[in-house]
Amino acid sequence: MRLAAVVLVGVCFLVGCGDDRSSDLGAPRPAAFQTEQFPDVPLWLMSGYQLDPDAGVPLAIAVAGGAVRRLDVSYASRPDAEGESSQQVLDRFAGALPELGWVAGKRTGDQSEREQRWTRADECLVVAAGKDGRRTNVRLLLGGSAAAAAAASVPNAQR
Repeated sequence: MRLAAVVLVGVCFLVGCGDDRSSDLGAPRPAAFQTEQFPDVPLWLMSGYQLDPDAGVPLAIAVAGGAVRRLDVSYASRPDAEGESSQQVLDRFAGALPELGWVAGKRTGDQSEREQRWTRADECLVVAAGKDGRRTNVRLLLGGSAAAAAAASVPNAQR
């Protein structure tokens, strides 16, 4: 009987100590946020950031075996941390994306200095960064070339 009680307490302890990583995101993880479908987008560069709760619902979804992918997510540096500069964020992505097969797009007249456009096959990735007081905001937008380019105005990162 005593052994059963010890085992029960041990199981309850282990179950209660589960690894809940959703708290790292800053907001609950929505069902349409499947970041594992984007191994070629270096989301690991966003460590030290959390999902921006003021930017709306993040989207990271792939359908048709990954033939159609859509990513629209905004991050903000944690409130207790001094945010890095917009240029530092863009430099990190500029260092990582070419290794993942992305090609830097040419800067256009309507493009902010705080954003980068990258292409790969028939996809376009827009990375935008901005400061909001002490906090740094970053928005990643991936879609088909035409869709992402048309939505390249990224106001959430430029508050």
